Amino acid sequence: VPTTTKGTATVSWARPTQNADGSPLTDLAGFVVKFGNSPTALTQRLPINDPAMTRYTVQDLGPGTWYFTVVSYTVSGVESDVSQVVSKTIS
Repeated sequence: VPTTTKGTATVSWARPTQNADGSPLTDLAGFVVKFGNSPTALTQRLPINDPAMTRYTVQDLGPGTWYFTVVSYTVSGVESDVSQVVSKTIS
């Protein structure tokens, strides 16, 4: 019986300090790591409810190329624009 290899990817980011208009960001609530098998279909979401966190390891990734991006969100639920999309291939 063949076994499926599961991989991990550690995603890291810089914590934002300003809103889009340049004003100080004072209500950061956390982040969402979005990922999927296509850079245009990042359909899986991992909410991180800790505004001090700057890295997360995604577990149980199957073989193939995975794409990741991160958004931050405020206490009122407003999400930032997505970060640059990065990828990792699991073999």
